[in-house]
Amino acid sequence: MLQKLGDLGSATSPLIPAIHDQRTCVGDPRYAAPEILYQSSTSSSTTQSFQKRRATDLYLLGSMAHFFVTGVMITPLVVSQLNPVHRPRSEAGGWTGTFADVVPYWREAFSVVLEGFENALPTNDAAELTPPAQAFMDSVTQLCEPDPAYRGDPLGRLGHHDPRNVERYISLFNRMRSESLVVQ
Repeated sequence: MLQKLGDLGSATSPLIPAIHDQRTCVGDPRYAAPEILYQSSTSSSTTQSFQKRRATDLYLLGSMAHFFVTGVMITPLVVSQLNPVHRPRSEAGGWTGTFADVVPYWREAFSVVLEGFENALPTNDAAELTPPAQAFMDSVTQLCEPDPAYRGDPLGRLGHHDPRNVERYISLFNRMRSESLVVQ
C-alpha cells in the first residue's frame, strides 16, 4: 500500500501570488525553520523568496522525518539545547543579533540533537547504523541544515542538480522503504 503525505494549505508558487506569501511564518512557529524563527527572510524578489521557501520546505520535511523516528519535531529540541541568549526572540528575551551570527550556535545545538537521533536508528551487530539508517540520518542532516544556503543535497551545490529538489529525497525515502528500513 502506497501512502503519501501532503499539506497544501499554504502552498506557494513563483508564478501564482497567494495571500500568505508575505507572512513570515505561515504555520506553528514551534516547527519553523531557524531562518523563519530569526526572521531573516526579507527578500522582495518573488523568485528568491520562492527559493527561500523551498529551503524552508526541505527543513520541514527533515523535521517530519525526525518526528517519525523520535516523536518530536527538530525545532523544539534544538531550541531546548540553545543557551537562552541564543534562542529566538520572545517576551523572555533571546537573540537580538543577525541570523548569520546565530547559525553557529544553532548548528552546535543541532549536532547534539542529531546524536540523540542517531541513537534512535537501527544498528547492525557492530553497533553501527545500518546502511538504510545511515542514509536516513544523512538525509535528515542535509534537510535540517541550519543555514538555508547549505540545506539540501550537497551534490546539487557541486552543479549536478538543484540542491533543493525534493525529488532526490523522495527517491531516497522510497528506496529505503523498499530496503525495509524498520525504525524501532
